[in-house]
Amino acid sequence: MDRIPGSTNELGDETAPGTWRRPDRPLFDPPRLRTGEQGERKTTWMELFFDLVFVVAVDQVARRLEGGVTGSAVVGFLVLSVPVWWAWVGYVYYVDRFGTDDLSDRLVTLVKMGLALTLALRAQDALGAGAAGFALAYGAFRLVLALSYAHAARAAPQARGASSRFALGYGLAALLWLVSAVVPAPGCFWLWGAAFLVDVGTPLVLAGWNVRFPPNTGHLQERFGNFTLIVLGESTVGVVEGLRQQTQGPAAGIAALALLLAFAVWWVYFETSDGAPVQAVREGRTGPYNVWLYAHLPFTVGIGAGAMGVMHAIREAAQPALSDPSRWLLAGATALCFVALAVINWAYATSGSRWHVPQVGWNLLAGALALVVAAFAGGLPALGVMGLLTAAGLLPVGLDVWRRAQRQGR
Repeated sequence: MDRIPGSTNELGDETAPGTWRRPDRPLFDPPRLRTGEQGERKTTWMELFFDLVFVVAVDQVARRLEGGVTGSAVVGFLVLSVPVWWAWVGYVYYVDRFGTDDLSDRLVTLVKMGLALTLALRAQDALGAGAAGFALAYGAFRLVLALSYAHAARAAPQARGASSRFALGYGLAALLWLVSAVVPAPGCFWLWGAAFLVDVGTPLVLAGWNVRFPPNTGHLQERFGNFTLIVLGESTVGVVEGLRQQTQGPAAGIAALALLLAFAVWWVYFETSDGAPVQAVREGRTGPYNVWLYAHLPFTVGIGAGAMGVMHAIREAAQPALSDPSRWLLAGATALCFVALAVINWAYATSGSRWHVPQVGWNLLAGALALVVAAFAGGLPALGVMGLLTAAGLLPVGLDVWRRAQRQGR
């Protein structure tokens, strides 16, 4: 293969990290069905850029918990987390199926990035005065996705039937979101619910699409991994902001333990990452794949809530006891992360990867211990609660290291 003059890079066909765009590639490359392509497919720079921007919206939704851990704040956080995560998933799957990273793809992605930032801007008051702005941004985001599928239906004849139905379903959902912007509360929220049901129902009705045109195993696994990594990194911002307000000794200890807990979550997710559920779709088995996909929602929610829990713990570092709402937020988020990780590992195991079977139990144990801390650690200071949760999170890591050492005869 030819190389770039004066460079060690090959003139590859992709614009993935570590590659270079061929100078003779057309600026406009119509959507084409890519699920049957052979060979490794990497995430493009533009996809990574989009993820970095989109995580801002995820972070702003989580910051609804920053002002205080109240029932309304928690409900608002959960209600908004679901559609925001779903918007990211919709983009990922379109690109996996039809993305060519041409000029039009990049410009459409740029528009979606702008809409994602608008979602972030409106997230704080999306259930109040900012509801119309949030609905307009979300509806526009889904409308762009629907138009992308309509374009793919014309450009890729072999997938025209399914693409047209995706365009119709997502377009109807987008219309409901846009109409809700001019409907006063509480009617607008009923329209949100109806729109989301149409949004989620569309791929469920077209479930056979995944078997006929299965996703790219490596590309999809890498997309979810990259997004998880960025969300984990963003979660540390709360630690820094908390330390700016509270710099006493216990606060630094809480921050160190929080970093250690984030490391444990990172270890369990990435050390056990496996493309088996996505690969199973090619064999006609969609159950493990769907479990793997949807388990990422509570996992992402848990990371965001945990970041806010750490922030509150640092703020209360000097108090004799961590308040009950903050303790439940922090411990509950930790439990949610590890239960979601257990479900993800279960998806790996049911896809045929027996190595993951013990990890399911270890993660469930960590989640159960976190719930015990939530229920029975009342009266402990924030540092003590954080220490117990970190110990619970490190348990599956230690067991995984021990098992690997045993396997290697050490």
